[in-house]
Amino acid sequence: MPKSLSELEEHTQQWIGQIELLSVEEMVQYVDKREELIQQILNSDQIEINAEHFRDRIVNLLLNDHVILNKMQQLKEESLHNFNMAAMARKQKNRYEENFISDSIFFDQKK
Repeated sequence: MPKSLSELEEHTQQWIGQIELLSVEEMVQYVDKREELIQQILNSDQIEINAEHFRDRIVNLLLNDHVILNKMQQLKEESLHNFNMAAMARKQKNRYEENFISDSIFFDQKK
């Protein structure tokens, strides 16, 4: 557990340091790596033996969760905004496209 916990701490600090620069893909990679490390910690035999010993380190990691959640919420809102803008553009395009049959014939009725 100490190795996985240390790796999770390093990974989290590195990510938090550059949070504003991360793309969606980098965010997904971070979350996947974080999940992998957390599973290693949970599957560790030492988790119950040394839980009290690592309590402060784990609490510090949990304090960073709000930063992570805020970034995820920001990315979600940006994606939703972009999706809505694209949907609106499609709707306007369809509204103004001409719907006519090119084989039609028009008769001039001027006298």
